[in-house]
Amino acid sequence: MGKEKHEQGVKSENIVHQICEKIFLSDFVVPNPKYKKSNNQEKEIADTLILFDTHLIGLQTKSKTETKKISEKNDADIGRILKQIASGVKQLKSIKAAIKAHEKLTVKNKINIEITFNTNTVQNITGIMILDLLGEEQFDDNEKTEILGGFERHFGIPVHIFLRSDLELISTEIDTPTDFIQYLEKREKLYDRGILMPTVSERDFLAVYKLQPELIEEILSGKADGVAIAEGHWDMYTTKYQELRNERTKLNHESYFVDHIIREMHKTIGYEPPELKGIHPRNDIKQGTVENYFKWVTTLSKLNRLERRAVGNVLYRNLKKADETGFSSALYRNTDTNKGIFILASNRNRRERLNALYQLSAMAYCYHNLNEIAGIATDNLSASGRSYDFVFFKDVDFEDRRELAAAGKANFASVKHFNFNEYTGELAKENDANSKKKN
Repeated sequence: MGKEKHEQGVKSENIVHQICEKIFLSDFVVPNPKYKKSNNQEKEIADTLILFDTHLIGLQTKSKTETKKISEKNDADIGRILKQIASGVKQLKSIKAAIKAHEKLTVKNKINIEITFNTNTVQNITGIMILDLLGEEQFDDNEKTEILGGFERHFGIPVHIFLRSDLELISTEIDTPTDFIQYLEKREKLYDRGILMPTVSERDFLAVYKLQPELIEEILSGKADGVAIAEGHWDMYTTKYQELRNERTKLNHESYFVDHIIREMHKTIGYEPPELKGIHPRNDIKQGTVENYFKWVTTLSKLNRLERRAVGNVLYRNLKKADETGFSSALYRNTDTNKGIFILASNRNRRERLNALYQLSAMAYCYHNLNEIAGIATDNLSASGRSYDFVFFKDVDFEDRRELAAAGKANFASVKHFNFNEYTGELAKENDANSKKKN
C-alpha cells in the first residue's frame, strides 16, 4: 500500500511538472530540488521549483484517491482533504529555509542544465499547494470537489491553493511566465483585500479575468469594495465565447515561434562564436556560456503572449522575406518599457550574420535610446538547417554612440506598430522602412 501511494504521489508530481513546463518552459522548471541544512543533511525545497527572474515559486503536490461524490462526503471526508492541504502548505516552509541557509543555490532544470543563482536576487517568493484528487474525473462537474477561497499566508509568503485540474485549466488560458505571475499577483491582491468572495470557483474567476480584464483593474483600483462572481461564467466562456477563443488560437500561432527559440537556446551552450573583425563586443556575458543561455531565455520569456504574438509576427515576416532578398531585419519596440527586440534573418555565413546583428542592434539601441535591446539572428525561412545568434545591450556606453544613432535613424526611423487585444485585432502590416535588403 505504501509503495502504491508513493507511486501515485510521484505520478501527480510529474503531471504538475508538465503543467509548469507548459507555462514556463523547461528552462525554469526544477523538479524536486534539494538543499543542505546546517547539519549537512539534504532536504527537499519543494516538489517543483520555478526560478524566474526575481521570482521564486515553490509548488507542493498532494494526491488523494476519491471514491465519493461531493454530495456523499461527510465531515470526516472533508477533514481528510483539508489535512492533505495543510500538510502540503506546511512543507512550503522549506523554500524560505533554503534561501536563508545559502547565499547561492545550485539546481538542475528539467533539461538537466545546472543553474547557480544568488539567493539575494530573489525579491518575490510564492508558494503554491496543488491537490490532485484522483478518481473525481468520473463524476459530473456538479459532483466534484472544489477549492473555494484558495489563498492563505504562511511563513511570510502568499500561498495559492489549487486543484490540479484547475491549474491544468489555467495553463490552457495563461501560458507564459509573465502572464501567470500577473494572474497570481492580482489573485493575491483580491483575496488579501477581501474583495474576492471565498464562494467564487477558480474556473468562474478565470473566465471573468480573461473576458473582463478592465473590470479586474477597476476593482483593484478601489472602485468596488467586493465582487461576487455568479456561477456559470466558465461554462459561458467555453460555449458562448468559443469562437473568440478559436480566433485567439489562430492569432497566437506565430507567437509560438518565440517559444520555439526559447526551447532551442540551451543548444548554444558550448558554442564558440567567431571573432568579429574590428568589433569589441559589449555584451555582459559571452555567448556559449550557461550564464548567457539563462540570461537570454529569461529575457525572451519575460514577453507575455501578446508581445510574443507581435515578435513572432515580425520574425516570420523577416524569415520569409530573407528567402527572397537574402537579408531582412526589423525592430520590435515596447514603448511602455522602452525595450527592444531586434530580429535579423539572413542566408549569409554566420560570421557576417553575427557582425550585422551586432552593428544593427547597436544602431537601434543608440537611436531609440533604449533601456535594453535583445538581438536575434537566424537563417532564412527555407534554410535546410537553423542556428541562432544573440546579442544583448543594457547600460552600455558606446564611444561612437552619436554615429551609431545617426545610422540608426536611417534604418529604424519607423517601427512596426501592432493593434490588437487577446481575441481580436489585425497584425502589423509590412513596413518596408523596417526591412533592409543587403546587396
